[in-house]
Amino acid sequence: MDLVERFVAASDWTTSKKTAVAVLGFWLPSQVIQYLITRFALAPAGYIDPLWVDTVYAAVIALSAAMGGLCLVLAHRGIAAEWSFYVVITGYLVCVTPLVYAVGDANVAVTLPAVLPALFVAGWYDWRKALYAGVVTFTAMAAVAAATVSGFEYAPAVVPRDIDAVARLPMQVAGFGVILPALVAVGLFFVLVGEALRRERTALSQTRDQLSDAVALISKYVPAELASGILSGAEAPSSGYRRQKVTSFFSDIVGFTELAEELEPEELARMLNEYFTVMAAIAERHHGTVDELQGDGLILVFGAPTFRSDREHALDAVRAAIEMQVAIGDLNERWRQDGLDVRITVRMGMNTGVVTVGHFGSGNRLKYTVLGKHVNLAARIQAMCEPGGVLISHATWLLVNEEVATRSLGEHPFKGITRPVEVHELVDRVSAA
Repeated sequence: MDLVERFVAASDWTTSKKTAVAVLGFWLPSQVIQYLITRFALAPAGYIDPLWVDTVYAAVIALSAAMGGLCLVLAHRGIAAEWSFYVVITGYLVCVTPLVYAVGDANVAVTLPAVLPALFVAGWYDWRKALYAGVVTFTAMAAVAAATVSGFEYAPAVVPRDIDAVARLPMQVAGFGVILPALVAVGLFFVLVGEALRRERTALSQTRDQLSDAVALISKYVPAELASGILSGAEAPSSGYRRQKVTSFFSDIVGFTELAEELEPEELARMLNEYFTVMAAIAERHHGTVDELQGDGLILVFGAPTFRSDREHALDAVRAAIEMQVAIGDLNERWRQDGLDVRITVRMGMNTGVVTVGHFGSGNRLKYTVLGKHVNLAARIQAMCEPGGVLISHATWLLVNEEVATRSLGEHPFKGITRPVEVHELVDRVSAA
């Protein structure tokens, strides 16, 4: 993570955490450095009274440490404590103001810590806190100037007493006038940068939410994995197609035409929506992709777009079928209790083989699907299945026979398939669950 990323991450901190870092990492060290300069450079030279220096700086450093420690505790406990900033900046300047008054302009550097906090918080906090820091800072400086011209003893910490405070005031004002525009410009720059960053992050957050909603919506119409892949750039719709071994799964509701004639349209829509919702959820749990919903029919693919292994895909398909048949019984019972006079049975069939996987259609409309004789074979195996049963091809049986018990129904000819295909019926649903 580079410096810019760290700054962006830090902008999400709570006020208490920001203030703790500002006090302990910036203000407190700056005061210690100022104390060392004043105490061991100016005081030994006879310009500053050591007692004043020790007393005032001890109070400033102690208060800074206490306030920083308090904010650190609040941050550790996860308390935002918006008020902590106002308390700290006010207390800090209450201590710094006497320090600036005590040394006058004997040490120009000591005035900088009084205005630096305003600049520092401008780019890190919001503009309201920056404005408050600026107002308090310049109020403190004005108080020092007012005390100087009101007859108070000027710079009591300075040892040489032959000081004409009023005569020196224009020099102080001039110096402050030179540095003030630069301070204001820098502070304004930080405020603008901080505000721009906040707006950019807000817009990015809104875009991320919209993208998340779009993914959820698109996933209702295309496979969820495919939607995520397209949006991330991993799966390009124009990437064409590929040859791959998958397990194709077909199911349909027995006697659906008669059922549709008996039920009211609203009841039929409710039943189908509940049925497909449960079936799709089961398929997703077993890594299946919903290829298509055709009236009462459900077409699933195991092995695309994400491939793991032939055996895993076949086992996933078988386990999904077994769970679906159990769930259909639960749905029938739920509908009965809700007063819906309907009971459905579903037949299922599957086959494993090499198919063509990819995006098919025109330049304006594409569909992600699988094509090939092995897909057609799965559909024809499903068509010969008894209601409530699950049939698998011999190719699928070779991959799952160690996990589930089956019985062979012998070889059967199928339209479009050159040689007869042996078909197996699942008879043991416990070991596959």
